[in-house]
Amino acid sequence: MMRILFVATLALLWGCDTRVEPFQESGYHFSFGGVIDASLDTQFVRVNPLREQATVPREPYDVVVSSINLESGEQAVWRDSVFVLQGGTFAHNFWTTERFQVGGTYRFEARWPDGREAYAEVVMPDSAQVVVQTIPFDPVATVNVLGAEKLADLKILYCGRLPGTPLDRISVSLIEQVSKFSGGYTVRVNPFALAEERGIESVQWIRVVAISAGSEWPDFAGVDQETLALPRVYSNVEYGVGYLGAVASTTISWPGFAPQDPACRNLLSRW
Repeated sequence: MMRILFVATLALLWGCDTRVEPFQESGYHFSFGGVIDASLDTQFVRVNPLREQATVPREPYDVVVSSINLESGEQAVWRDSVFVLQGGTFAHNFWTTERFQVGGTYRFEARWPDGREAYAEVVMPDSAQVVVQTIPFDPVATVNVLGAEKLADLKILYCGRLPGTPLDRISVSLIEQVSKFSGGYTVRVNPFALAEERGIESVQWIRVVAISAGSEWPDFAGVDQETLALPRVYSNVEYGVGYLGAVASTTISWPGFAPQDPACRNLLSRW
């Protein structure tokens, strides 16, 4: 998932007055980062106020975060949760169990008590159909994704282990190898060779996950990180910065693979 951070400019007043003003008034109030997936029962979106301090506090923000179905008018208030990142810093990921309907248009907003707000509007795309075509005794298969206007990601999901680690879900993205054709998207893949190449051992089950997106999904391929860090690059946030995406994921089992290890069955049930 992607976060585009607002970078405040430094203003050094030259002359007798040498005060430093590191945070400039911008008219932007929040940064958003994340995606809403119509196929999931719990959503997480990172929300950060564009603040007047250099560190993110652990305490909950005095902010109301909500989403509104613009067709029905139904509103859901999201709850704050604090995540501890590497290095001991904090991030506020707001969450909800509200279900989002494919084809629906939603407004996601964050608001301070004094009325300052930022918002983004998203249209939930349709779910795609995933078809894996295998040939007997041939480890290479064709994966076709049908009905996706755009493809945000296509990945192989393993229950296996990396050397010296316990069984876990391991994800390998195929999006850079995908080709587009008139009916959708396609890729040829040998999941067993791919697992060996990535050092994945003790594979218990294999799944394919296709994440479809709508026409507004940006083409992030080939864009360098410095460009992505600019406040308004690919941003769909009004009175704020960052990007809020809308997707629908489809997950199917690789033909002939069913979880055997109890730990993998548990991982499967939590997907």
